[in-house]
Amino acid sequence: MGGAGASDDIGAAVDTYVMLAEGGNPSGKHWYHCKERSSRKEAADEKIQEKLLQELEKISGVSVPKA
Repeated sequence: MGGAGASDDIGAAVDTYVMLAEGGNPSGKHWYHCKERSSRKEAADEKIQEKLLQELEKISGVSVPKA
């Protein structure tokens, strides 16, 4: 999350959070250094999303409400 071993510019991350918090294009998409970025195609795959939710339910013991 930061510090001497951080792999990227923490200031750029903060700028992105501030931009979005101030209402800069609340698209719900992935942002990096104040620019919209494409997500991996797997992120849009509903079968993969369901599998992830099932695994998280097993690990946490918390059921995800069904829509």
